[in-house]
Amino acid sequence: MVKLLKIGIDFDRVLFDTDRFKERLREEIEGFEDTYEDAKDENGYSHLRHAEIADEEVESFEKVIERAEKFLFEDVGELEAIDHRVLVLTRGEPEHQIEKIRNSGTHHIADQVHVVNGDPEKNPKDIVDIDLLVDDQMYELEPVEVETFHFDREKHGMEDLLEKIKQLEGEK
Repeated sequence: MVKLLKIGIDFDRVLFDTDRFKERLREEIEGFEDTYEDAKDENGYSHLRHAEIADEEVESFEKVIERAEKFLFEDVGELEAIDHRVLVLTRGEPEHQIEKIRNSGTHHIADQVHVVNGDPEKNPKDIVDIDLLVDDQMYELEPVEVETFHFDREKHGMEDLLEKIKQLEGEK
């Protein structure tokens, strides 16, 4: 019998095409890039803070966020085939991240969703009990004490993650 694994998967750039999403925001919101960095704090980016700083209607941001399902990578549905628990992990302003995740439809494949805040060294993503952390950022993978998979969308697809999970199944 195979042990049920808990797979922690980062949302942005692993499941969700964040770069394409930001490009859409740039198209929809005048001066988006000029004020983007100012809309971040210790909890990450906030579209509410950004709207205020950019003197833009919140609805302009929310209109794009409502269509978040258009930015989910096409192969994400392959995760439905695994018999393990999928935890979607993300770092950022909780309300913003939860809204993107919900509107993207990702919550349907996830057993749990967790927003981790603060410095990755002090608050690593393995704060949640997981067996494998999948992330596109090395700084997120380095401080954890669990098995990791550096998921680079230019090199990897979900089939690579499924192969990694099969390897772990053989080890457990």
